[in-house]
Parts: sequence; structure tokens; C-alpha cells
Amino acid sequence: MRYLFYAVDGLGLGHVTRLLALARAVRRQCPAAEILLLTASEASHVIYREGFAALKVPSRAAASTGRLRHGSFVRLSQSVVWNAVTAFDPHCLIVDTFAAGALHELLPLLRWPLRKVFVFRAQRPERANDTFLQNTLRLYDLILVPHAPDTEEIPTPDGIPTVWTGPMLLRDREELLDRTTARAQLGLPLEGEIGLLTLGGGGEPETAVARKQLNCAIEGAGSEMLWVEMEGPLLRPPANATSAKPAEVTSTEVEQGSSVSATSPPLAQPQWRVLRDVYPAMPYLNAFDCAVASVGYNTTHELQAAGVPTVLWPFTRDVDDQQQRAQNLAQAGRALCVGEGAGMDNQAGVTADNERVIELTAAIRDLMQPATRERLRQAMAAAMPRTDAETGQAWRNGADIGAEAILKLLGA
Repeated sequence: MRYLFYAVDGLGLGHVTRLLALARAVRRQCPAAEILLLTASEASHVIYREGFAALKVPSRAAASTGRLRHGSFVRLSQSVVWNAVTAFDPHCLIVDTFAAGALHELLPLLRWPLRKVFVFRAQRPERANDTFLQNTLRLYDLILVPHAPDTEEIPTPDGIPTVWTGPMLLRDREELLDRTTARAQLGLPLEGEIGLLTLGGGGEPETAVARKQLNCAIEGAGSEMLWVEMEGPLLRPPANATSAKPAEVTSTEVEQGSSVSATSPPLAQPQWRVLRDVYPAMPYLNAFDCAVASVGYNTTHELQAAGVPTVLWPFTRDVDDQQQRAQNLAQAGRALCVGEGAGMDNQAGVTADNERVIELTAAIRDLMQPATRERLRQAMAAAMPRTDAETGQAWRNGADIGAEAILKLLGA
């Protein structure tokens, strides 16, 4: 059987990571499966690292940077996608988040005689309930919802088989390295407390502003903890960055309460260590005592599965409602959270940015308290137990459940 996984992606690696998790699970359960990924992600090299072949089309960001006219970009993307399906002739097409494709390039293919599977993760209500999306979903044979049942509002059309898989993770919990091994492989001190900073895939326009605000907040919290940032693969490195290996960055003077604006230059020397080119991050999460993280699907669920006490910092996205995800976890006692955004839309600059720094500072101080971290760990462990108390079954990766549903659909 031939499987084509289609991941749009642009700012981050959410779609690629989720579909890689699903592809790995299909391969585990059906080693003879022939698998190809088609993506617009500018970090497509991670697909090769995971042992899969991939075809690449330009992302919207790359088309803009490369000054491709919109018409040329659309024709190129449509042609590559259509020809890929024609040449590979898959038995099954698996699509994440954008049912018709980012440019509606999938619409003609959805009427072809092949099985179609849609991965429907939580979206903003106005996007999830959109009439065009709901009508497009009727062209699919199976919908996979990568959330635990009854935890999200996912509107699916009547008559289309739907499977709630639980979180799809690129690595199983059993693949987490122990604390000492993870720190050794990352080149981190084996002793002492270490906090993780992660702000998404790196293609987000507010990353530079967010890093400056975070720098001010860590300084204001007075933490003596060593902080380590895992840079997003799409973040363009400083001009003097010559190595992809973990690099220690020296301290920089940042005045507490100073204004941070969207036009500020990138923070080249933050007061933390920077690890570049670490993907996937999940195996190394036991190295860290706590985290401050953006609230993308994969980052959030990996931190929850690993039981890392976290301050969640949501950012505004067109489709993904990061703020709602953060609030749900905070209300369940499984994370701390701050307000949405990094002040990118603030014209005056000072007020909103300083309020965000103050909010982050308070949350980091709270996270430094051992009692707070223990409370969060207990809540996460209760929500994701090793075995189900009622059935006695071991915890399962949602990717495995999704793969089973796909194979069943194909009779494989």
C-alpha cells in the first residue's frame, strides 16, 4: 500500500510533526508500507532524519521572500501536488488541518478513486465551523481527531467515520531519555536546575519581540536557574552563527521595564544558552525542571506527556487557538499561563509590552516555587496516567490509534 501524507506548514512544524508521528506508526504496524510526504515546510530536512522521503513545494513565506508572483506560486504548487499524486498513485491520502489545501489545490484530487483521511485538530470555532470546510470534509473517508474524547469541540459532518485518537506524538513516552543521559547528549550540566524556553517553529514574525520580553522577565524574576532555549528550526540564525551544534551565548544587558517594539532588532545575545537544530525535542524533555513555552499543539502535548511544569505563552494564529488551549490546561491545574501575544500590534509600544513582561515575570517566579511545580506534575500525571484505571490498559500514543484506523480503512 502507498501512503501520501500532505503537510502544508509555514510558520512552524506542527503539521509535519503530527503527520510524521502518524507515518511512523503506520510503518511500525505495516513495515511494507510505501510512504511519501509532500510538504511546504522550509524545515523539510527533518523528514529525511525520520527516515522518510519527501517532495517539497515553496511555503507562502518562501514565495514572498523569493519574490514569486502569486499566480506563479499557485500554479507551481498546484502542478507539483497534482503530479505527485499522479506519479506516486497512492492508495491513501492523509491531510492535516487544511482539508482543501492551503491554495485549494487538493479539491480536484478529493474526487479521485483513493482513500482520503483528514487529521482534524482543534481550530478556532469560526474556522472549524466554516461552511466550505464542512462541505470539503464530506469528500473524506475518515476523520482523525488528535485529542482525547470530549476535551475539544470538533464539528464533524454526519455520516463520516470519526476516530478520537488522543494526542499524536512523534515519540512515545517510553522513548524519553533519563535526566542524566538527556543532559549529557545536549551538553548541559548534569547537576542543578535547568529551565527550557521554546517559542515555536521560528517562522513566527513576533519571535524577536517575544525573546526580548522573555529576557526582561527572566532577569526581573531573579532566577538563578540556568535557562536553555531550543531554537525553532525556521528561526534564521544570527549572521555570526556558524555551527548547528549546541552553543552557549553570553549575557546581555537588558534594562528592566525598557520598551520592546516590533521594529527592535533580533536578540543576538540573550541571557540563556541556545541549542540549535534539536529535533525532535521530546526525547530530551526529562533534562528540564520546568519550561516557558508557546502553545502549539505538538509542543504543548509533548510537555504534558513528559510531565514538565510549564508557563504557557499563547500567540495569535489564524487557525490554531493557542489561547484557548492554554486556558483549558490552566483551568485543569496542569499548567500556568499568561496572556496572548507579544505586543506586535501595539502602536505606542511601551505599555502593552511592559505589561506582558510584568505578567511573564510573575508567572516565572511562581514556577520557581517547588510547591507549584509539584502541584503541576501531579495534575499532569493524573491526566495522562501510565495505565487506564478502568481498563488497566497501558497509555497509548494517539498516532498508533490513528494508524490502526487508517489500516482498517484500507483493509491492510
